[in-house]
Amino acid sequence: MAPQSIYDLGEDLTQETMTTWGAILWGLGLGGSAACVLALFLIFSRERRRVRSPLIVGLGYLLIGRSAIGSLLALLAIGDRFGVDRHDPRHYVTLYSYTISYGCWVFASVLVEVRWRKSVGLDDKSLVASPNKKH
Repeated sequence: MAPQSIYDLGEDLTQETMTTWGAILWGLGLGGSAACVLALFLIFSRERRRVRSPLIVGLGYLLIGRSAIGSLLALLAIGDRFGVDRHDPRHYVTLYSYTISYGCWVFASVLVEVRWRKSVGLDDKSLVASPNKKH
């Protein structure tokens, strides 16, 4: 007899296991997408940040903060919609996978950004324009 659904494939794949894997995938996906907003901002705003535009830097702070907080709130709403209780281990697995995914992608994005800043001579670590020093 053929299995009716993916849950009938074996004793190891139970409903709870699939829900846990789904929670992990949601966390990884939303964490990666929030970090993708950071990476895209860093890539597409390079020319403006090269001239150290405070408006672009300020908008970047807002964009990155909103994407990180928004995706985290979306993750909590998705968990509530699928019936994952806030004190359920699956809830914590979702948050841990979000944090790991976000952290790894942010680390990679910042590493690329540091290399770019060094290659164009902006390795003085300041984001705002400083007055020129007279020699």
